[in-house]
Amino acid sequence: MTLTIRKLEEHIGAEVRGVDITSPIDAETFEQLRHVLCEYAVLVFHDQDITDKQHVAFSKGFGPIELTMANDPIGDGGPIGIISNLDENGEIIPPGDSRTLYTVANTLWHSDGSFKRVPLRGSLLSAKIIPPAGGETEFASLPPPMRLYPSRRRRI
Repeated sequence: MTLTIRKLEEHIGAEVRGVDITSPIDAETFEQLRHVLCEYAVLVFHDQDITDKQHVAFSKGFGPIELTMANDPIGDGGPIGIISNLDENGEIIPPGDSRTLYTVANTLWHSDGSFKRVPLRGSLLSAKIIPPAGGETEFASLPPPMRLYPSRRRRI
């Protein structure tokens, strides 16, 4: 499989072509993708009509999956969190609904899993419905997490 990589911005992001993420991917290609991810921090795969099952399978190529919390109204303990203003019937979720209230804190800025003892390696997002205007997602590259050492106390 031949990957084509196109840098998107000066410091972050690349578009990846030449891989079908809806199908099983060989180990060599995943090794290339991991390398490209380390170099560009954000990878974009356009025009991939991916199901949730395929999304999880593709994600596993980057490492173990972190499940959502069981009490998370957008994830219910599963591998995918659904961030939407529409419910399962396509109706707008009311402002007082727990799913809406849960996502309010994310409206300005957040970093997925940065608070965990072992921070997440990354997040894989799949847009199902894209508005004609607005709805942008911003990305930032952070330095690798500092190595944690146990504190040392001297007894006197």
